[in-house]
Amino acid sequence: MNELSDCPNCNALFVKTQFRIVCQECFLVEEKHFETVYYFLRKRGNKSVALKEITGGRLK
Repeated sequence: MNELSDCPNCNALFVKTQFRIVCQECFLVEEKHFETVYYFLRKRGNKSVALKEITGGRLK
């Protein structure tokens, strides 16, 4: 069910659905981060890299 909610990342008002839990702007930022990591891991030499190496040691 859709409901009006504040984005947990930026506090913008948006319509929360079962598939979208952040606003459109934050979703696009997350998607860009995902694609960056995805294409990094697709390279042959990067398949066995550790998570700390991908994040530079910065884990949330």
